Amino acid sequence: MTISRIVVTLQPTFDGGTQVKLDKATANFPQGQLAAPFVCPTPTTTTWAVPNAVMQHGRDLRQALAQHPAIAQMLQMLALAPPATVTPIYFYLQAPEAEQLYWEALYDDAQGIFLALDLRWPIGRIADALATQPAQTFYKFDGRLRMAVVLSALDAPAAVEWQNLRLAIDAVRAQGLPVDVLLLVGEEALHDDIEAELATGALSGVTVKLLEATVDKLESALDEFQPHLLHFFCHGAVNHGISRLEVATALDWASGAEVSSLVLPVEQLIALPSMRQVWLVVLNCCQGGAATDQLHSMAHALVARGAPAVVGMLEPIAATDAHRFCAGFYPALLREISQALGQSNAASPVPIEWSLPLRAARIQLHAGVDPKNERTWALPVLYARPELFQVVRADKQAAAPGQSMPGTPKGVASLQAMLQRAQEVADFLRTLPVDAPGAIRQRALALLDEDPAVPPDLRPDAFGKFA
Repeated sequence: MTISRIVVTLQPTFDGGTQVKLDKATANFPQGQLAAPFVCPTPTTTTWAVPNAVMQHGRDLRQALAQHPAIAQMLQMLALAPPATVTPIYFYLQAPEAEQLYWEALYDDAQGIFLALDLRWPIGRIADALATQPAQTFYKFDGRLRMAVVLSALDAPAAVEWQNLRLAIDAVRAQGLPVDVLLLVGEEALHDDIEAELATGALSGVTVKLLEATVDKLESALDEFQPHLLHFFCHGAVNHGISRLEVATALDWASGAEVSSLVLPVEQLIALPSMRQVWLVVLNCCQGGAATDQLHSMAHALVARGAPAVVGMLEPIAATDAHRFCAGFYPALLREISQALGQSNAASPVPIEWSLPLRAARIQLHAGVDPKNERTWALPVLYARPELFQVVRADKQAAAPGQSMPGTPKGVASLQAMLQRAQEVADFLRTLPVDAPGAIRQRALALLDEDPAVPPDLRPDAFGKFA
């Protein structure tokens, strides 16, 4: 699967404002790299109360973006895209103020549509990766997908959440993708029900445990399991400049506690050893994607500190809506992963585009309500790293005689070296001024011809962007 991205970058200015530029597009816009002022009002309780408020905010976003000539041309070209074309639009949010805008509500008057609800234009956000956090070049898949699920939002029963997850898991297993599941639950009744089903043999590939009272117990369980996908159904908050997850333990549920005792600040969450190999984190909870003037969101922070992709919520979301999100998102997500891995071979990494499954979740969330007035569908947001997410099939060992493929230890090491070199060149190219001499960029790209040469589809362009 090869999908080209559009990348629009929002940067802070020295005078406290915001500027915008077109970093990447499907056509050549010579003036795209020139920054232009960006001004768009942040929605408030008052603005959300007017008729068609979501549509109006989407219009405001488009109008503000269209002040940049190249972006205006790009937006006009979107209407010409054939129905089968898929071009994710990513907003590279280097300005914290830009995080508070609902980019997912971007609206096109000419077509009368929200772009994120159209198959052609899934919308995601790029987190500004910290310079001290090296990017991982690729992630290994050993033939079995591992999914860890933390289910414990105090006073919000998780049985429906689990059933929605189970339906999605059963469906992708039926397509041939092996999935192992670790369930960490706070409700004793739910734990016992799952245990009873496991005892009958009706539920396979699932391990269920009660959540204990300390973070180290949670850390140990996740570290032992090494999940690819990590899902949280819990509460979240941003207070006094600190964003955190609030997970209710079994004792909290049993004692009728008013607050959750297991608190995970964002710094502690990203420090969990198991996070080093996670592909995607889903924070299906209150304020997991919310930002303030002083603080980037928890989802943004997790990606900036190393997680390849995180889904969070912009605002507090009701438990019923959290369950609906789950019911729409996971069938599409697991299908996307299964299809991508199924199309892979042992000679090259497999890209996975995380923005695609969010459309199904959005449709599920606005079913029965008017998306122009009701913004719940726009609350799930995806943050991803600037570099393309790639998986190498370490479970495929086949190789031609005398050759070493990436399914073997030697092949994986060679591939890792190539991808690391490509990332280092990309990082250097992104640090150059826009008007840097082309010869400097070409000399940097020439490093990718050294043995082992990096294949064309794994190389960045002259500005350090990957396809």
